[in-house]
Amino acid sequence: VTQAVAEQRGGYRPPDPVEVPPLYAWPPRPAAALRWLLFDLWFPWGFLYVVSAIVVWNHLTPGLERMTTLEVGWVALVWLRNAALLGL
Repeated sequence: VTQAVAEQRGGYRPPDPVEVPPLYAWPPRPAAALRWLLFDLWFPWGFLYVVSAIVVWNHLTPGLERMTTLEVGWVALVWLRNAALLGL
C-alpha cells in the first residue's frame, strides 16, 4: 500500500516506526530490559513516588497501636495528610 492509497483510505503512517520496548523484545535482552525499566520507565518519577510513599508511611502516619481502635482523631489526621498530599 502506498502513502497515497493509505491517505485515500484514511490511514495514518507515523514518520518514525514505533519501537518495541526491550522488555518485550525477542530474543530477550535482560540488560537492555533492566536499563529500560530503571531509566526510561521509572526514572525520575517512579523513584520519587516510592521514596515519598516510604517517607509518608514512616513519618506522617499514626502508630499502629493508635489505629487499633477507630477514632475521629487519627482518621482526621490521615485524611488531612492525604488532602495535603493531593494539593502538592
